[in-house]
Parts: sequence; structure tokens; C-alpha cells
Amino acid sequence: MSYQRVTVADLFRAELDSRDPEKLLRVGRSLLRKERYDEAVIALEHAHRQCPDDARILSFLGLALLLGSRPGRGAIKMCEKAVSLHEYDPDLLHNLGHAYLLSGNRRM
Repeated sequence: MSYQRVTVADLFRAELDSRDPEKLLRVGRSLLRKERYDEAVIALEHAHRQCPDDARILSFLGLALLLGSRPGRGAIKMCEKAVSLHEYDPDLLHNLGHAYLLSGNRRM
């Protein structure tokens, strides 16, 4: 029996066709872990358009923007807004700290 190798890009394309923001968030996070930041931004932007106030999507989109080719103040604002929505979520706090570190802001 032979198995066809499924790549992250294959999953990304399949999920991007989805209208499910949870699936898009999973793909975005997976792409972030694989250091494919610009692709992660695309998936997370699609999720963000569907759920603009989802703290997890905001946080990971902000981080992907900072790590990818489009860093800017808006990315940090996304991470800050995410924490303001769910201030005790360790993933969101971690992303905000990482965003501050990447931007050179070592003070809160």
C-alpha cells in the first residue's frame, strides 16, 4: 500500500478554501511553527476577516506580521488588543511578549 505525502502547503490550500476560522487558525499556527510567516499571514487574515474580534486570531496574526515581511505598529496593537480581550491567556501573553521583544520594546 502506498501513501501520498501530504505537505503543509496541501493542507493550507485545502483549509484556505474553508470558511471555518478555527481551521484557518490551526493552519496559520502550523505555518508559524514551520517559520512560513507570510503564508501564515494569509491564512490568519482570512480567519480575521470572518472573526475580527477573536483574540487568538488577532494575537497570532500580529505575531505572524511581525515575523514576516510586513512588520509594523499595527501588529503590536493586534497582540495588545488580544490580551485586553483575554488577559490571562498564556499563549496571548507569550505572543505579546514576543512581539515586544521583536520590536525592541523591552519595557511594558
